[in-house]
Amino acid sequence: MDNEAEMRQEETELRKIRGAYDGLYAQLDKSVITPEGRQLLAQIKSQADIAREANNKVLALGLENKNEEATQYLMTKAAPESLKWGNLLSALADQQQKMFLDWFQQAQGAFQKARLLMIALSGVAIVLGLIIAIFLIRTLQRQLAAVPPSVPGIIVTGK
Repeated sequence: MDNEAEMRQEETELRKIRGAYDGLYAQLDKSVITPEGRQLLAQIKSQADIAREANNKVLALGLENKNEEATQYLMTKAAPESLKWGNLLSALADQQQKMFLDWFQQAQGAFQKARLLMIALSGVAIVLGLIIAIFLIRTLQRQLAAVPPSVPGIIVTGK
């Protein structure tokens, strides 16, 4: 970029992007709960500050029309610091993904256990129902067997 208006516009755009990043970082800060994640988050915050300062210096050098110095600083300091920042973000994403996969596997195991328990309880309920039905039928058969043969005829004819 050679003119100051373009550089100012780029600076404004960078501030918007940083504002969005800060908002997302605040949300991330609330959601990371593991000690490993918290440690990575602290490293990310520290590295973000370092990378931002390096990028600010590149921007300031560019605004002063010190393009060669800005390019040199970008290549030797700002880009490597930004790369470290990105690597830490990737490490946090990997750690979070591993944690969620572990949680998923635990939930899947719990689901399988609950499913087996429900199947077993259903089987027990069916067996108990059959035992009770057999008991009731046998009880009724014994009571009906004790009724004299003439009683059903009397009930049907009403005499």
